[in-house]
Amino acid sequence: MMKAIQSIFFIVLSIITLSLINCGGKEKIIETPNEYYMFTGERVYPYALHNLKDKLIYMFAYSPLGEHKIIAYNYDKKEIELTKKLDNFNTAGAVHSIGNYNNTIELYVLSEDSVIILDGKSLDLIKSYKIYNAKYIYSIALKNGLLFISYSDLDYTDHLLVLRREDFNYLYFSSHSAHQGIIAVYTDPSNKDQIKCANYPFYTNNPSFYEYTFDLNGRRLSVNSGTHRNEGRLIKTNDQANFLINGNYGRVFFKDDLSNDQTKLGIDLIDYQISIDGKYVYTIQDDYSINKFNTTDFHLEKSIPIKQTARNLFIDGNKLIVVSYAQQNYKKNVTLSVYEDK
Repeated sequence: MMKAIQSIFFIVLSIITLSLINCGGKEKIIETPNEYYMFTGERVYPYALHNLKDKLIYMFAYSPLGEHKIIAYNYDKKEIELTKKLDNFNTAGAVHSIGNYNNTIELYVLSEDSVIILDGKSLDLIKSYKIYNAKYIYSIALKNGLLFISYSDLDYTDHLLVLRREDFNYLYFSSHSAHQGIIAVYTDPSNKDQIKCANYPFYTNNPSFYEYTFDLNGRRLSVNSGTHRNEGRLIKTNDQANFLINGNYGRVFFKDDLSNDQTKLGIDLIDYQISIDGKYVYTIQDDYSINKFNTTDFHLEKSIPIKQTARNLFIDGNKLIVVSYAQQNYKKNVTLSVYEDK
């Protein structure tokens, strides 16, 4: 009897809430007790950002008519905290990023030729910095007060640019014939006074990548090149992990030997995240599950069932935060679900 009453309650609750959402309400539950309505958008950029400190997820929504906005959703409160309209941001594969500069969370949003820096808490504009002669900015990362930027110029020459965040002075500028693209920036595991920048191409069949070494002031010490399989734009690492993960196969590159790339975590992965301590990797794919791998031997420890087709994945302690939406719909209801890794 109790199960029957609960089933009736959830059906009625879903119908009421969906009606409210269609009227523009901010109600949270839409289908199950675990699923929360975030917003509705025409187009949703697949690369979202996570502010662990303030419990915010930043989604990038836009329309073909030109409206671009960043939506900051608080996953503890289950509500939109802020919305920021921008004239433009890149929606053709650029990888925006988030960083901590002088104890302030900053968003680094890329347009075709500029870096837009926003306060992560208020979404107020801090600075818009135009890169001279830039045609397309691929990706950006902050490390030790330095901004690493990969871009292509108007002559289709690719560059890695390093700026001092404090005053935007140029510290390093390079060009190579190979197409560069997404970058991973991390502390050199063998020398904590050095920074590594791995730069992988996309939109090209050229398999070359570059591994740069810098001192903490942005002076280039060395550069090496190698080959990789060019399997997609995703790239993840952190300073506690001794590896990078790259591409839709979740291919593992070990930092002490980036040519060692025989380990892969799946096929057609949608997103993945590394735990803060570097001990686990979580992946999502089109099978209604979150897979958890240990990073000792990248063995699959468990598969956690979920109720949605996930598009983005984030980690907060033992919470696994999933963002979902239907790709084929013209207008998308974007939802958030929270699972626990028990």
